[in-house]
Formats: sequence, structure tokens, C-alpha cells
Amino acid sequence: MKYPFAIPPFGNWTVADQAMEQVVADASSETQTISLDVSEERVNILQYTTGERKMVFTLPFEHNGEIFNSAFPDPVLLYLSTAHQHFDISERIKNEGFPKVALHVKGSKERMLNSSVNSTNSLYNSYLQSRICAIIMLHSSLEAFVNAQVPDAIIFPWVDKKGTTRSLSKKEIDFQVKFKDKIGKVIPFVSGIDLVNLHRNLLDDILFFYGIRNQFIHLKTYTTDGFKPSYTKVFHQMLSLDLIKYFKVVHAFMNIVKPDYIKQ
Repeated sequence: MKYPFAIPPFGNWTVADQAMEQVVADASSETQTISLDVSEERVNILQYTTGERKMVFTLPFEHNGEIFNSAFPDPVLLYLSTAHQHFDISERIKNEGFPKVALHVKGSKERMLNSSVNSTNSLYNSYLQSRICAIIMLHSSLEAFVNAQVPDAIIFPWVDKKGTTRSLSKKEIDFQVKFKDKIGKVIPFVSGIDLVNLHRNLLDDILFFYGIRNQFIHLKTYTTDGFKPSYTKVFHQMLSLDLIKYFKVVHAFMNIVKPDYIKQ
């Protein structure tokens, strides 16, 4: 699992020479007014030093009287790279930060991070924050990827709880189908890959990780014995969770469904 990695930007369609000639001809035939409305999404044709031309979406924004613009990245790249960044931060804290400040407990392997009255240790807090952000953003990247694989023109046969079969559109799949069914039913339908039989372990790992992510998103606060809050269990589970394994699982799933999607 190497980071950083590359994922093509959103859109990123190749522009053929004939199409480019037509664009230039159309632009030359009338006076062009450049819109500076930053509230609008744009489509731009960019020519790179390699000579390649790509049509991409751009999202401009204004700052200090200037407008900044660039090719809009695939949201999966934003989410997945954020997850990697937070994981890297947590690893640096654990491997470099904790050994420098944690105090040895006499006669024990335990080391204690100091805290003060009515406050907790800021380095320990940062470690927990980074791990939680990595978990949430890693799953968010997977969910964004799964939704993006469903084509706009899809007609998906869906059997509801009453046993009635109906056809679902992409929007209906986005909003009505649970994540578990998206990876187990919709993606195999779209990709033609029998994920359930060929990659059962991968799907099981994804759903296990999904369950942990849900516990953080929908944190429950009831007490189990009149004192200990229930959420300490998921935090304890998170501290021993092999996050490298789940990064590999997510990368593998994406590249199985869409070969060479993540380029190392």
C-alpha cells in the first residue's frame, strides 16, 4: 500500500484533433466573453505538455479579489488521500510522539500520558482524532467509489421486502439501496464480476469495517453498568484495529471492480 497515489480527475475525457479544431473554429466565429461567476461549475479543455488534450470539470473560487481554478479531482481521491494522511499522522504520534512524553509506570510495561485536572492529554486526543478520521474517510472513499460505478442509464431489477420486483434508477439506487446491497448486488450487476463467490472474504472485511465506521457515525452513549459508557467498546476496538489491512482491502476492491483505477 503505497501513498501518495494517482486517480484521474473527474471527467477527464480525451479531446480528439477534429473536435479541437471545431472548438477553435466556433470560438473564432464570434466574440467571446469570459464568465467570472464563481458560482458556476465549468467545463474546460486543458492541453498538457505531453500534447494531450483533456476536457475536465473545474470549480473556481474567489479569494482576495482573485479567482483560482483547476481540474476538479475525483472525490474518491479527496476522501482516500485524506484517510491516508490521517493514518500517517496517527502512526507518527504513536511511534515518535508517545515514546518521548509517556512516563514509565514502575514495575510495569505500562506508560502513562500525563493529563491535568478537567482536561486530557492533547497528544493522546490527536491520536484518537486521527484514527477516527482515517476510518470515516476510508469508508467514505469506498462509498463514493461504489456510487460512481453505477451508470446514469441503469435499470436495476430490485426485489423489495414484500417480494415485489421493480426497476430502480441510479438516483433511486443512490438513496434507497443500503451499502451492503450495493456492493453485494448492484456492483456485481454493473461490473459482471461475481464478487459474492469470487471475493467473499473481501466483502466480509468491508462489511466488518463498515460496521465499525457506523458505530462512530452513530455513537451510542448508554451506560453498560451504570458507569462505563457503551462507546468505550468501539474506541477500544479502534485502537487495536489493523487499519493497514483495511486500506489494502479498499484498494483491492476498487482495482478489482475498475482495473488500474488506483495507480501507485
